[in-house]
Amino acid sequence: MNFQAHGAGQFKPGTRLRHYKGGLYVVVGSCLIETTLKPGIPYQPQQGDMQHVTWMRPISDF
Repeated sequence: MNFQAHGAGQFKPGTRLRHYKGGLYVVVGSCLIETTLKPGIPYQPQQGDMQHVTWMRPISDF
């Protein structure tokens, strides 16, 4: 399946994000949330002991 989530263009894979509390994250790609079909952004932390975990938030949270 190939899709472009509305607004995901500003969050291309490799984009680095800094959380307002200081954490650094890198965007992994884009996704659809299965239950709502709304666009989401998967990302990974770049510090700490959870770097191997991929997290996801709705694009509206960004």
